[in-house]
Amino acid sequence: MNAHMGGLDQIAEEMLEEGASQPDQAREGHGRVEPVEPPGLALLRELLDDPRPFADDHHRKKAGRLVRKAMHSLEFEKAVLDPNLPAVWRLKKLSDLQRMAHTSDLRPRDREETVTELDRNGMRILWSIGLVEKLLNSPAPAENRAAALLWLISEKILPTGACARTALEPAKHLLMSDEASSALKKSPQMRDQILMLLAAAEARRAAAKAA
Repeated sequence: MNAHMGGLDQIAEEMLEEGASQPDQAREGHGRVEPVEPPGLALLRELLDDPRPFADDHHRKKAGRLVRKAMHSLEFEKAVLDPNLPAVWRLKKLSDLQRMAHTSDLRPRDREETVTELDRNGMRILWSIGLVEKLLNSPAPAENRAAALLWLISEKILPTGACARTALEPAKHLLMSDEASSALKKSPQMRDQILMLLAAAEARRAAAKAA
């Protein structure tokens, strides 16, 4: 993105992250340190991160029960709502798990339940940090706020479903404002970048519906 946009990844993360309890837990020098994956997320990833087909329906049903148990465990809930882990990192983890569920060999209804539950937990994070409210009330230009929301969808930070819709609709509303319209008319490059983000966000939503 150009300098005027301020770096969408930086804009979005600064608005999203509650940050770690200590600065050096989230950053090391000028780089970013990957947080240690909590057991609740690690177990679910291990259960989903294997695209090989199951031997039979009995094993498929058993895997579905294990996934369901992992998603409703106290360890998983603690990981999802842990304020010491950056919110954007937790959302990305849920989004990654959701994509693993889509490609897994779970029974269709178990896949759908897993994808929906991961989206629901993503909404819990968004509610806890007031994502949309932070962006809507930010002093940043309307086009930057809209771009930050679209970036979160197009970069697969937010899980698909309610999470993505929660960001997409306000982004469209911001882009229809007089402020954003005026700014985009003056900057064709910015307009093209915004349109690319919007197209990517819409494509991701369409792909999720078709899955």
